[in-house]
Amino acid sequence: MKVVTNTKLIKRNAKIGQYTSIGALVILGIGLYISFKMPDKFAYSLGALLLGFFMSQIGMYYGNRWGRSPRPDELIDKGLKGLGREYTIYHYVTAAPHLLVGPAGVWTLMPYYQSGIIVYEKKRWKSRGGGFLQSYLRLFGQENLGRPEIESETGIESIKRYLTRILPEGSEVPPIKSLWN
Repeated sequence: MKVVTNTKLIKRNAKIGQYTSIGALVILGIGLYISFKMPDKFAYSLGALLLGFFMSQIGMYYGNRWGRSPRPDELIDKGLKGLGREYTIYHYVTAAPHLLVGPAGVWTLMPYYQSGIIVYEKKRWKSRGGGFLQSYLRLFGQENLGRPEIESETGIESIKRYLTRILPEGSEVPPIKSLWN
């Protein structure tokens, strides 16, 4: 299997995660300093707390997705290791983050960073189990599970538009399927 990865994007987003996390800690520290040394400036302390919290959430998202190994693209490569040379996987190069092209067709792959047990009940996907820590991470540290079946349709449409732009005039766009996990 051939692997095409946008390493420049991965490095850039990993740096964004690092700098945002460090900036959040600095802003939270400034807010703490203001709250102890200048109690009359409570509004500034509260503003720093809110901004620091917001930045820490951005830093956690970028850090989890781009900054630590194994990243989603590395896990996909490992999972698809046995595919032959006629397959090519594109990571962060096309309109979809992960696109697999080969004899089996064109597939958009949508990995989700989730823990616990994923169930489908009452026409909704839900994450179960794990106790307090997993509940906390679901609320603050993980990306939302959302509606994969709807998001996959959006990914398919974006790939169709992308392929329509890059394929020669009059070429037919192949059928595109989606796989989410």
